[in-house]
Amino acid sequence: MAAGPTISFFDLNRYVWPMKLRTRKLLGTIYTIVFMIVYALIVMAIGGVFIIGRGLMFELPFYILGGFGWLPVSMVIIRWMSKPDPVN
Repeated sequence: MAAGPTISFFDLNRYVWPMKLRTRKLLGTIYTIVFMIVYALIVMAIGGVFIIGRGLMFELPFYILGGFGWLPVSMVIIRWMSKPDPVN
């Protein structure tokens, strides 16, 4: 039995309706807000259970890494939001 043609992940842009800039900005804003809430809750839980009370040598790096840890994900979302509309 022969399998039919397969579509790779990278070919999906040809078959999916392109998203407008306005829609990407709305979704990106929602994604960012949801991500920040979930990230803050997870970091607070980790800090409360494992870090608080262990001394400055544990707390300071945790606060630095926790404070900057959200940036890479937010940068990816913002980069995706800022893509120009596709030209027809």
